[in-house]
Amino acid sequence: MTKGDKIDRILDDLQYELLQGVPIIVEGINDKKALSRLGLHGEIMTLSKTTLSELTQALSQKGVKKAIILTDLDPFGNKAAEKLKNFFLNEAIQPDLSYREKLNKLVGVVQFEDLPKIIEEIREE
Repeated sequence: MTKGDKIDRILDDLQYELLQGVPIIVEGINDKKALSRLGLHGEIMTLSKTTLSELTQALSQKGVKKAIILTDLDPFGNKAAEKLKNFFLNEAIQPDLSYREKLNKLVGVVQFEDLPKIIEEIREE
């Protein structure tokens, strides 16, 4: 399986999760736009418009049981991911960091807003 095939599988899995009602949490609007450019459509929420507490409460009120965390892989994003994980666990929401880790291992992405460009370059190889 090529790197491009592995990326496609991850994107397909993310879209499946979205279709099942699992929200994806990203840092900012550019990250959200990047995921949309990759064909991901569903509830993609940003941290830039709300506090962690407000976001967690909103998800809890909707009855969300699981949320995918796709914060950037930089110091700020790592700190945000850890805080989100803790907030979610306190509200019985399962935090899923696996896609963040898979994409990092596969393409070394640091900023998710750069993901479409990185994937395009891999597909051209």
